[in-house]
Amino acid sequence: MVLIMNTVFIRTLLPIFITFLFLILILWILFNTGLMFSIADWNRIQGEMLSEQLHSLLSDIYDHQPEPDYEDIFPAVQSLLPGDGFLVIVDRDKNPLFVFRNHNPESGQKNQLLWALNYQNRHKKEITYIDLDPAGFFFFGEVGFNKTRGNRRLLSTINLTFTAGILISAVLSFLFAFFFSRSLSNRALELMKGIKAIAAGHLDYHINETGPRELGMIAKSANFLGKKLKEEGEMRSRWTEDITHDLRTPLSALRAQLEGIKDGILDGKPGRLSMILEELGRIETLVNDFNQLMKLESPEMTIQKESIPVRGFLDELVRMYFLSAEEKKVTITAHSGITEFTGDKHLLFRAVSNLISNAVRYADTGGRVHLAVSGEYDRITLSVFNTGKAIPAEEIPFVFDRLYRGEYARNTKGSGLGLSITKRIAELHGGVVGMTSGEHTGTTVSISFPGRFS
Repeated sequence: MVLIMNTVFIRTLLPIFITFLFLILILWILFNTGLMFSIADWNRIQGEMLSEQLHSLLSDIYDHQPEPDYEDIFPAVQSLLPGDGFLVIVDRDKNPLFVFRNHNPESGQKNQLLWALNYQNRHKKEITYIDLDPAGFFFFGEVGFNKTRGNRRLLSTINLTFTAGILISAVLSFLFAFFFSRSLSNRALELMKGIKAIAAGHLDYHINETGPRELGMIAKSANFLGKKLKEEGEMRSRWTEDITHDLRTPLSALRAQLEGIKDGILDGKPGRLSMILEELGRIETLVNDFNQLMKLESPEMTIQKESIPVRGFLDELVRMYFLSAEEKKVTITAHSGITEFTGDKHLLFRAVSNLISNAVRYADTGGRVHLAVSGEYDRITLSVFNTGKAIPAEEIPFVFDRLYRGEYARNTKGSGLGLSITKRIAELHGGVVGMTSGEHTGTTVSISFPGRFS
């Protein structure tokens, strides 16, 4: 686990630190490039200014004194020359006449002239001669920003400050990256631990959802997954209990009947065999309904929407339950305020048939059952009404639960899954089911879902 944490830490820290060093390198290159261009521009401007000043000064000296000597010129130009600068005045044949050097003013003119001749020979292509009528020409040493002590000190201070800034920034960035990646690796480790706990079956384990947004989203998803897995486990447990409970009763009855016939205690007359077949039919219905509900609750379940003509839809439902209703002297009627609607015809037919089956079963003798289809505000409502005994208000919230059979329905036929199937079909259509029931108003169960209608 420590190895994993260190690996996460290194993988997080290294990219941050390397990225920062790369950015520092780019910044250093840009800074030095900009500084070099600035100094070059400064040197050019200063050179132009010095050239104009020297030309003006020398022209003025020669205008007042056609043949000046060294002492006449040097004091005037000394203040203009940089610390180690120089000025050379040549004749029309470019032979040196005067040489002025601030850093070596005491050297004899003979030595200065020899130095100038050597300089001219070494830098023939680099020297720019400036016309000085009528004496000849002059040229001067290159003006450099770092020629003066003050400027050199300034450049030294700038470089020192920038270097110190880089070092301090590097240390601070390393510390920031260290603590940030440490925190990130700890959160990743905590997240990994939580996911492993959930995978190991500890579905109540809650992962802290704070921290970086992405890790928080992963933690939230993992917690949601644990919750769903727990719900699925509880659902499977309930399913097992429900199936065991609902199959045990008919199977026990069948076993008792068959053992009685085997032992000669009970006769095997047609009436008794019919009762056994009826119990087998109930088991078959229960198994089929369980299978149907499991398919409907599967995540892979999708609906196939189509346009459903209302008249044919209602006629088929009425025809399907006409005989069972007639046996109880129950009247079935249907009405629609629309001509067609969209939905999964097969599933909706199953959902409404479950409602009609219950309505006929629990309607009072001589009562009535009414089917209605309506559409309003982009919603479709399928409802089934029946007269008869009211369902207690305290039972209504539970009637759509699997295998729930209220006091009134406990001794009647059915799997106890019909309303659960109806509810699931409504949910697959993005809708809901509802129920209202009263002693004098009858019972109405409705399915409402979004869809097109006309």
